[in-house]
Amino acid sequence: MDSSTPPSLERTSSDRPAGGGEATAGPRRRSWFPVLFLAVSAAGFAFLFWKLYLTPEAPPVPKADSVQATPVRAAPVIQGLLQLFSQYPGELDADTSDLASKISGRLNTVEVRIGDTLAGGEVVAIVDDSDLQNQLKVAQVQVEVVEANSQRVVARLRVAEGELERMERLFRELLISAQQIESDRSSVRALKAELKAMAAQKRQAEARVDLLSQQIQETKVRAPFAGTVGERYLDPGTFVQPGTPIIRLVKSGPLRIRFWVPEGQLSLVELGLSFQLTTQITESRTFTGAVKRVSSEVNRSNRTVAVEGVMGESTLSLRPGMYAQVRVAGGTIDGTIVPGAAVLKRVNTRGIETQGVFIAAKDVARWIPLDLLGRQDDRVAVKGKLSAGDLVLVFGHQDLGDGARVAVATFGAE
Repeated sequence: MDSSTPPSLERTSSDRPAGGGEATAGPRRRSWFPVLFLAVSAAGFAFLFWKLYLTPEAPPVPKADSVQATPVRAAPVIQGLLQLFSQYPGELDADTSDLASKISGRLNTVEVRIGDTLAGGEVVAIVDDSDLQNQLKVAQVQVEVVEANSQRVVARLRVAEGELERMERLFRELLISAQQIESDRSSVRALKAELKAMAAQKRQAEARVDLLSQQIQETKVRAPFAGTVGERYLDPGTFVQPGTPIIRLVKSGPLRIRFWVPEGQLSLVELGLSFQLTTQITESRTFTGAVKRVSSEVNRSNRTVAVEGVMGESTLSLRPGMYAQVRVAGGTIDGTIVPGAAVLKRVNTRGIETQGVFIAAKDVARWIPLDLLGRQDDRVAVKGKLSAGDLVLVFGHQDLGDGARVAVATFGAE
């Protein structure tokens, strides 16, 4: 067998590329390395860019000590008695009168203005009385005429009576007939009847004089009682009719207060009971009074009973027509008392509304549910897990949650 290389596997010198066959294989393998290097580098830069600029950074979890505390104010819980009051709406009242003329005429003068103080019987307005004065003069003349006519009839009657007396003697002596004596008797009776009519006319004329005199007096409108002018309706020169109001007079003296008590609380009110009264105008100032009258029926529309009291003293601070609040003592509660500002309402996880307070426990707000027993002004009697001396939050606590950090300021500090 021929051990020489087959012709197909031999390379002649003419078949090799110039420069040698081994020299061409190395460069072909090294041509992929730069491409791979660039691809890896680009991927690295892309990952680094995404990491630095596109990935959202999670916020740092704050430590418990780094949460800012909410500034609040607190007040101590106390144990003691809480005086309860029932409060009812009311209105101040007083005797008033719209003064008017009883006759028609033109107002000559109006002597007063609003705010003037009058004594009883003082003249407040004058109506023109010239027409009444003229009528009075005519009526007085009529009285004089009737009086003169009466005197003439009296004179005639005396003559007739004398004549009748003489004729009676003659008749008894049978010197004259019955017909003659009857004629004289008729004359006397007629004169007496005329004199009686004259007396009636005189009384009528005198009554008219009295009426006109009274009307002239009534042209002066007088205050029926001491008081203060609340309103002036008319000015001089106005023509008035009987009953036309000229001024409004408010009686002087302690005011009345009318208030309404629900029928279920009527047992708290009795005659002579003292009460306290406040108004929005006088703010915190308190006035006193006593119950004088209680209505005998219940209002069917609102189920209340009208109660009337009288103020203990007169004061210019209170005026008729003012709305007021009447406070009546309603018992006491002995227990835990907190400021009213401390009590809040919250809805628990079951959707039920509860009431309670926040207490400051080592700079942390803790929610304490409570039952309210009674409220009076800014103090509330409560029942719950509170002890005397506990600090309840009274300001800055409205939006807190259970466990919130707080910084307690001294109560009352600026």
